Amino acid sequence: MLNMLIAFSINTGRARSSAVSERQIYNSKVRKLKALNTEEAKPSHAKKFDLVAQEKQLTDQYSSLISQLYGNGIKNKQDFESQKANIKRLFGPGSFTQLENQALINQNGSFQALAAKNTKASVYFYGFNHDAKTIHIVSLAEYTINSNDGNTGTTYIDTIYSFSKKKAVSSEVTSAVHAAND
Repeated sequence: MLNMLIAFSINTGRARSSAVSERQIYNSKVRKLKALNTEEAKPSHAKKFDLVAQEKQLTDQYSSLISQLYGNGIKNKQDFESQKANIKRLFGPGSFTQLENQALINQNGSFQALAAKNTKASVYFYGFNHDAKTIHIVSLAEYTINSNDGNTGTTYIDTIYSFSKKKAVSSEVTSAVHAAND
């Protein structure tokens, strides 16, 4: 009987040690999982994507640049070229020449801005692709033309913007001039 009591006591001691050891392993794994689940431990691409905040930031950037390109800031070719990096980032690598051809006019060998004053700059979003992290951005500019005849102009720029690259992939630019009596 004494032998059984000793054997029972040894087995109980081992069981306690084993239970303590198992509990330590469990607690260690829980700590590791919690650490993996914190925002700091997540890779940057796994962090929550806030589309609304991104759209607000892009609206400010596009509205400002559109206003400058069409009447409120850019007056000549030098002003336009000073915005080259910004234009390429927001409208895509092939957009600079296309926008230059539509936003500037050649007056007696000197390139001047087509728009005299911006009357409206709007930005709209559609077609968000969550997997590719791209969105279509439509920029609209309405402006008076640099002439005394009262003509106005409208430019639409449809851009595909990549959030992962933090720049535009491509753009299509469409402009129209409206006679004063339209």
